[in-house]
Amino acid sequence: PYEYNYGLDGGMNFLDKRLEVKSHQHEEIQNVRKHIHSCFTNVNCFLLPHPGLKVATSPNFDGRLNDIADEFKDQLKQLIPFVLDPSQLLEKEINGSKVTCRGLLEYFKAYIKIYQGEDLPHPKSMLLATAEANNLAAVASAKDLYYSSMEKI
Repeated sequence: PYEYNYGLDGGMNFLDKRLEVKSHQHEEIQNVRKHIHSCFTNVNCFLLPHPGLKVATSPNFDGRLNDIADEFKDQLKQLIPFVLDPSQLLEKEINGSKVTCRGLLEYFKAYIKIYQGEDLPHPKSMLLATAEANNLAAVASAKDLYYSSMEKI
């Protein structure tokens, strides 16, 4: 709340700042920031406040709304309609190709693999993971097409 407001406006301001490409940045960082915008039609960011200490620290937290901070719940009332707005529910695309459920699974697998270590991944490894997931999704899609075509014969 100190630098950016909660919600979509604050989130977009934060995202624009974080994805800004500057000449003094390392080339890998510049490439990743450019790559993010080239991969997705729209990139949105919605900032939420902390959900409260009971949520974060209580081992007995079971999802009850009265244990969640009011400020967090107020922001959820804005986020949920935004996310579920029919204009937001579009077929997802990465690099101009529609993403299937199987393709999305390949992306998750690739990202999980690089986040399993103790350290945050380097920008280059994120870029490579995305490329690998793209390739694996294409292979899976080609296999599906092959199998369905063979069954018709």
